[in-house]
Amino acid sequence: MALNTKHFEILKELKKEDDLKRVADIFNQTERNIRYKIQELNENLGQEKIFIKKRKIYCLLDENDIASLIKGLNVQNYVYEQKERMDLLIIETILQEDEFQIEELADSLQMSKSTLRADIKILTEKLKKVGIHLGQYSNKKYRAQYKNNDLIYYLSIFLYNYVTFDEGRRAISFKRSNYFEKIVYEMLTKMYCSVLEDSYQKIKAIDLPYTDETLNLLILLISVLKLRKLNSEDLEVLNKKVLKETKEFKTLRKVFPELSELNIYFLTDYLLRISCDEKEIFARHRNWIEIELGVYRLIKEFESLKKVQLVKNKKLLDDILYYIKPLIYRSSKQIELKNTVLKEVKSIYGDTFFYLKKAFQSFETLLGLEVSDNEIGFLVPIFQVALRNRIRQAKRILVVSSYKRNLINFLLARLEEEFLVEIVHVISMKQL
Repeated sequence: MALNTKHFEILKELKKEDDLKRVADIFNQTERNIRYKIQELNENLGQEKIFIKKRKIYCLLDENDIASLIKGLNVQNYVYEQKERMDLLIIETILQEDEFQIEELADSLQMSKSTLRADIKILTEKLKKVGIHLGQYSNKKYRAQYKNNDLIYYLSIFLYNYVTFDEGRRAISFKRSNYFEKIVYEMLTKMYCSVLEDSYQKIKAIDLPYTDETLNLLILLISVLKLRKLNSEDLEVLNKKVLKETKEFKTLRKVFPELSELNIYFLTDYLLRISCDEKEIFARHRNWIEIELGVYRLIKEFESLKKVQLVKNKKLLDDILYYIKPLIYRSSKQIELKNTVLKEVKSIYGDTFFYLKKAFQSFETLLGLEVSDNEIGFLVPIFQVALRNRIRQAKRILVVSSYKRNLINFLLARLEEEFLVEIVHVISMKQL
């Protein structure tokens, strides 16, 4: 019996959950369907390693069993889902070159031409949204057209879905926890592994005051710049004079002499735009007045929806503006946060999250962006504190932290709520 990605998702969930009904609910499936999936897994395992008694699931699989299951699969007994076919398409095409032929691609991916054409049609619409245009200029050939900035970001974010960063071992690799990831691992290791490892070790060896998440994407941007071999003169970077004087530019220029000066400008621009540490939050946004107005409307919309009136103090506006700049940049590049507090926020501040998400609709329309729930989740604690400050006064304190500000908003909100304090300033350990 052929398996698909859903079987591996169920296997992963069985490490945490053993109740049949809850597993069915998690995957929006009937209990009967889950039973069928488990039966199919056992058939591929060659023995009953997963069984159900009185609606409780017993999973006797260990890591070796899962590794053997993955190793025993091939294209004949695995069914790709559409997203998986799309990702294989990306790896075989725009991750490597601008032009490709339908016949060669069908042979390489072992897909029918009709399925491939249908997938390319869907992929074309998807890529168009990020500024990458796939055009068919003959019956068999396709070519990608794009701005280099758009392609580099898209490919780097794409790779982030499959790369693992082991900070403990200081190593980088590709995921392979299921059959599809194993296929991707084999394809990407040949192309990217040595360049990724080199970029990883160089970045981790220097002192750049950014989160691991920010630096990990920087590593991927560097690797794509090196391997995709695009014309660096086509990169669009503003404020080069300002960028050239930064510590980031000077450090990257020294560590990566093989990259062009424009490449270094591009990477420095990424670091400064995605961080919260600039004194002039809107220095890099031409429409900063529009953004500031949008934040004010966001607050007013939240008040209207929740039927409250917040205290219009400078701290509330500053806290929101502080986080909005990287939020806008990540949203414009479709960079998804890996570290998130969304689950905790929904559990503790579900009502505030609901109204803030609705209030964000006008802000998204104003800037022509789609903001993810993860991004909104980081702003919820700020609004929660503002709600609390309407009715009671707190002692003012300073907090010293080793974390970046945008990662600790949730903890700061809990601290203020539990101990009735108002955090007036947050500084890093390095500032002491």
